Order: sequence, then C-alpha cells, then structure tokens
Amino acid sequence: MSDENWVPFRAFTSLEQEMHELIERVGGRSWIDGFGWRPDTDIFRTESAFIVQSELPGIEPSRHLEVNIEDSVLQISGLAVQASDVTETDRFITERRYGPFHREVMLPDDVDPSAVTAVFANGVLTVRVAWSPKPGGRVAAERVRVNVSAGPAI
Repeated sequence: MSDENWVPFRAFTSLEQEMHELIERVGGRSWIDGFGWRPDTDIFRTESAFIVQSELPGIEPSRHLEVNIEDSVLQISGLAVQASDVTETDRFITERRYGPFHREVMLPDDVDPSAVTAVFANGVLTVRVAWSPKPGGRVAAERVRVNVSAGPAI
C-alpha cells in the first residue's frame, strides 16, 4: 500500500505533458503554432481559497493578459510576444513559447467567483478565489472580469 495521497487527474496531466513533448520532438511546433499554448499551472486550495498559479514569464499583464470567470470556469488568456530586437538570422534556438495562449480551469462548486483577486509577480499569475467548505450549490456568475494587479504574490 502506498503512503502517497491520491490526486485526481494526476495521470491525465502527466499523459498530457508527455503528448506535448512527443509532438514537439516529432515535428517541432511550427504546425501547431496557430493553436496557441497553455501555460504551466498549479492548482490547489487552502482553508479559505481556491488558488491557480500560472507561469507567464515576460508577459505584460496590462497589455497582454486577460482573466475572466464565466459559468464557473476561470479563463486565463493572452499573448506572449517575442523580442523584436533579434533578427531571425541572428537567432540560434528558440525554446520559449510565443503567441496566443489560453487556459481554462473549472472552479469547484463551493467557491465565490465574485470574491476573486489576481496578482502578477515575478512572471507568475496567482488567482485566488474565495472558498468555503460548506454544502450547497454553485454560486451563479455569468461573467466576471478580474483585474490583475502587479505586486507581491498573494
């Protein structure tokens, strides 16, 4: 018997990462660039909040980042812009991802989408949604635009 805690969907996350790596090894990214990419994301909860942290290095949140909650789904989207001061003939290798990105996270039933904060610090977006472990239905919210502030992580 294993002492490790069971984490739902861990196998799917690992499988998804392996599939992305295989696609990149087999044919590069050029044919899938138009589909965008998904930032690496951690999702967890504390006693009072459901927290989503996404790595978005080099993003200018005021210009290239949008965070919304719609129908109990947290939506993170934006654009990663490649430095234009380097010409293609001078570039040897490009491993960072550029272009549009989008990530959706289904929120649990017991969060309050109207009580949400988002902070972008050190290349990491941290979205905190109030959570209360009590029985009940999903809090209805048609669409909530989340303002992202710059500063220390929350």
